[in-house]
Amino acid sequence: MRVLPADRRLRLILHCDGAARGNPGPAGVGVHIADEDGVTIAEIAEGIGETTNNVAEYTAAIRGLERARELGATEVHLRSDSKLRSEASSAHVSSAPPRCTCARTASC
Repeated sequence: MRVLPADRRLRLILHCDGAARGNPGPAGVGVHIADEDGVTIAEIAEGIGETTNNVAEYTAAIRGLERARELGATEVHLRSDSKLRSEASSAHVSSAPPRCTCARTASC
């Protein structure tokens, strides 16, 4: 009997959001990183200074992807309520490592 090697892929789900009050105005980002079973692996919450809503949305995605890389992710599913960010990412990043797929959440 032949034993197959263990699956060494780390698949993570990133929920990210960014917002600015006043647009531009004081802004912040939030990221929740979970494994495939929904177990929280990491969280990010930080102010990013004075900027626009779009910049905050992109910054949240970037911070999440950077953290996923640090954690050794081989596959990332990025979720966001930002239509701009989701459409741009699915058009430009879908085949870049770590593999990214983007989906808008039902709350948008």
